[in-house]
Amino acid sequence: ALARVRDAWYDEVQQRLSQPAEHNRHGRLDGDAELSVVVPLYGRIDFMEYQLNWFNAWRRRRPAAPQLQLIYVLDDPSLEADFRALTKRCQTLYRIPFETVINPRNLGFAGANNRGAAYATAPWLLLFNSDVLPAHDLSLETMLQAMQQHHPAIAALGARLLDRKSTRLNSSHLVISYAVFCLKKK
Repeated sequence: ALARVRDAWYDEVQQRLSQPAEHNRHGRLDGDAELSVVVPLYGRIDFMEYQLNWFNAWRRRRPAAPQLQLIYVLDDPSLEADFRALTKRCQTLYRIPFETVINPRNLGFAGANNRGAAYATAPWLLLFNSDVLPAHDLSLETMLQAMQQHHPAIAALGARLLDRKSTRLNSSHLVISYAVFCLKKK
């Protein structure tokens, strides 16, 4: 019985993933990306603006920082019109290159990450939740360097999550908010 449920779910996911998504680039990178960052969006699309604001300021503070390919995946088709308006506003305000993927149907969290990863071009992939911001300017570089130095001994690397007061969040928050580097893309 479990095999039938698994097979039915697999077929449903494959059917949803077979529907083409709309992919758009907003701006161009100066060179090749060292890190692709995939951010699924469901419900709170405004988190995209907070992150783009942070990445824009980060880029100004650290012009020599690694090039990022930011990929925002809308996984809530009911918000498509609002998302398009937000995308246009963010393009104008932040002038940082990013990409958007609009799913025609909700794929769920894993499906949205998989969809975004399909558009990733950098050798390293970061799965980044929409309600997360790096703790400081060197956070992403430190994690990227750790992955580069220890590959292939490690295939994934997680981050410690902190609240606004730099207090470690308890494990119940880890289900909701995370940032994880993944195995090098081939």
